[in-house]
Amino acid sequence: MDNPTQNLSDKQLKRAYWYLLHKKEIKKIGLIVLIVLDIILVLWAVIGLVKFLNNYSELDRLTTTPSYIDWETYHKENQPKDLIISAARAIKIGDGKTDIGVEVNNINSEWGVFKLSYQFALAGGEVTPIQEAFLLPNEQKYLLALGVDTIGTTAALQIIDLDWTRVVDDSQRSLGLTISNEEFTPASRIDGQDLGGQANFRVENGSSLSYYDPGFIIVLYSGSKEIGFNYIRLTSLDSLTTRELTVSWGHSLPNVTAIKVMPNINLFDPSIIK
Repeated sequence: MDNPTQNLSDKQLKRAYWYLLHKKEIKKIGLIVLIVLDIILVLWAVIGLVKFLNNYSELDRLTTTPSYIDWETYHKENQPKDLIISAARAIKIGDGKTDIGVEVNNINSEWGVFKLSYQFALAGGEVTPIQEAFLLPNEQKYLLALGVDTIGTTAALQIIDLDWTRVVDDSQRSLGLTISNEEFTPASRIDGQDLGGQANFRVENGSSLSYYDPGFIIVLYSGSKEIGFNYIRLTSLDSLTTRELTVSWGHSLPNVTAIKVMPNINLFDPSIIK
């Protein structure tokens, strides 16, 4: 019989001899590797099961909790609050003319009035021409109708149109103006003026913006009662400048105890930026 090892090389014989010597160790290593793989597979299965149970719990919570949005409640909670409007005040200034003003307060910090169209209803069913105004967030001002022809002494504000706008840009919240040194000088202390008097005040533009056509509403008070309305408009007001302004009244006035000056600059209109 032929020897089966005759056709094997020395290298192959050495490998076979090494395998016979280490056969038991190789089986042990293989068994250990299989055990480690089994442990890894079991751990992977356990982790997968835990993740599945967690996801199932979350899915069950989402499916049992209403996922719809109550838009009616959302809009009700996020809509602007109504303007606070005082009673209109009509002041006779002579020659059948009347100045009318009404204080309006926007108490919303996130909403402004982009456009407000208004008029005043007068005695006898007459109305003043329709005018337009605006209100920045948290702005308080007077809506005016100056030099109106009316024989009555009462007026009522009528709002024709009101357009709200959501304000997200801080540049549309503050003008950066400071009003100071408000002072009223009666006619008795002014040469050449018999009635009324004049209000002086200082406007400081501390912002980085220069404005075209800035306006200022001026109201005189005797105690808590408005006794005079006026309005002044400038051609421009440059950044980091200060202006001294004067406004006059030519009709009889009671004792003036306070002056309120309110800027009237529409930050919703980009054309006012110089």
